[in-house]
Amino acid sequence: MPLFSVLQFDTDEGIELAKAMAFHQGFDLYDQVASDQAPLFTLLVSGLYPVLGWSSSHLTPYFLPRLMVLGFAFGLWWTLGEILRLQLGNTYAWAGLGLLLISQSFLRLSVSIMAGLPAVTLALWAFYGLLQYERTGQKRWVIGSGLAFGLSLQLKMYTLLLAPLLGVYWLIVSLNPRDDRHRFSPKKWPWIPPQLWTFSPWITLGQWVGMGAIAFVMGQLLAGEPLSLDRMLAVHLQDNLQSRFVQENSLRDLCLFYLAELDYTLLAGLGAWQILRYPSTALEKLPIAWLVLASVALGHHKPLWYHHYVMLSPPLVWLAVRGLALAGRTYYHDHWIPFARRFWRRLLPRSYGTIALVLFCLATPVKITLIHQQNQFFLTQTAQYQPTLATLKTYSSQTHWVFTDMPMLPMATHLPIPPEIAVFSRKRVAFGEINETWVNELIQRYQPEQVILGRFPEVKAWLAPYLSAHYRSEPNPIAPKIIHYIRQDIS
Repeated sequence: MPLFSVLQFDTDEGIELAKAMAFHQGFDLYDQVASDQAPLFTLLVSGLYPVLGWSSSHLTPYFLPRLMVLGFAFGLWWTLGEILRLQLGNTYAWAGLGLLLISQSFLRLSVSIMAGLPAVTLALWAFYGLLQYERTGQKRWVIGSGLAFGLSLQLKMYTLLLAPLLGVYWLIVSLNPRDDRHRFSPKKWPWIPPQLWTFSPWITLGQWVGMGAIAFVMGQLLAGEPLSLDRMLAVHLQDNLQSRFVQENSLRDLCLFYLAELDYTLLAGLGAWQILRYPSTALEKLPIAWLVLASVALGHHKPLWYHHYVMLSPPLVWLAVRGLALAGRTYYHDHWIPFARRFWRRLLPRSYGTIALVLFCLATPVKITLIHQQNQFFLTQTAQYQPTLATLKTYSSQTHWVFTDMPMLPMATHLPIPPEIAVFSRKRVAFGEINETWVNELIQRYQPEQVILGRFPEVKAWLAPYLSAHYRSEPNPIAPKIIHYIRQDIS
């Protein structure tokens, strides 16, 4: 991935940088900046500004934040590999890591300044702690898992949908110890009344919930922001959210997610068939439960973006590797057995596995090619931004504010934007938080020296009379959709 030569992999990158800049300057994250996300990711990004130096000209603001997200991506990659190693062995663990790397949008999200992938990384680590506790019975895994999940919620609240699943599995693991190393044991604590042993699984679950709550509260305190569940969670679950995005079809988009990973989907189906068909532990069914739960939740969520796929990719790859292992073992052991001697039960998984393996072999080079083409698109898009960036720099010494619906452009040139438009998102426009009266009042209040509009045509129409009277346009010959205005008294 062209980590530092691409200006933005997603418009949300500019929003995250603008939020972090405003937070670093002391603006309230929910009242003035109108953030609708948990505060921890903004806190982490803003903490890098003293290192970068806001006025620094030799470092781009996205340099260290992208490295930070890349570190979380490596954590996700490593954690999934460890889970697969524990369940299937080293060979299939490496196979799973390869599948994850070329899965849909994983590399793009690995270098995008967005909170989704870091949140899923910590949620997956919480599952990893559960698996390790089931193996070893050591209480440190309860603590680590709870802390990881609490911090995951502070990065992005959509991992909350995994909380019931984790809670149920912690209870299952606590109720079904494998040996006396696990949980509370009369041999270890003879002074505890025997009547309390019935409650020991609930105590373990309570410890996990308690550690998660502590981590969540500590993250909120570190951010120095009051708990605002209305902005962090309720705004994403409003009933009228569906009506605001009438052209969005979440179920269709969810099906497109799976069609784009048809080879993984078929292999995952084979893996799920093996788990459900033959005796297996509750933990082996975990990726099925995760995938079903996430699919149902995302199928009812609007709008559904490509970056939501990161909620599906870990369990899908997890199951796909199981399917790959089953197909590999089946062909290895049965290669020389005559077809007529096979049981009819073997016909379905064998033919199904053939289709899945062939499709996987055909799809892998196609996916690698598409990743390369996507990178070239981002590099071309970055080149289209260059005239606008050059104009921004030309007048930077006379600029106090830049009004824009594309915050990455002023962020890349170290120019501030009003905190009220740091989150210039489709949701705010759709809900009417950003409307004609509001943007006209805001631009008249700040009197920005430069204005850049390129995302929302309605905003251009709202501001057209004021801009034509007080600004002159600086056209971008490469990207005519981006309109750059300079205040008339600036020369």
